[in-house]
Amino acid sequence: MMKKYIYLLFLTLSIVLIGCVSQQELQIQKIEKTKKIMGSWMGAHKSRLIQSWGPPTRYDSDGQGGEILIYEYTRTVGAYVYGSYMQRTFVDYKEMFANKEGIIYYWRKGTR
Repeated sequence: MMKKYIYLLFLTLSIVLIGCVSQQELQIQKIEKTKKIMGSWMGAHKSRLIQSWGPPTRYDSDGQGGEILIYEYTRTVGAYVYGSYMQRTFVDYKEMFANKEGIIYYWRKGTR
């Protein structure tokens, strides 16, 4: 009986650990994919980006005579907590920095 209990405990812990590692690997793969996609725009003209992604949500200055093309995406996440429905809205953004000539030289991605 004790051997069976230890075996089940070991099996359960193994499954939990494998699940954690798998989630971590998926997160790393997602980050690497994002770096590859965003990095592929370095050196491209902003007009190519606009043709591919559409017009930005808004523009801002890069402080050096160029501009930042800002693409914002809103998502809402909700769940029931202690019987009440709670929701939160996030704004995911991608920012592409273009110099005076319109060449993309830097990118940034995040959530607000």
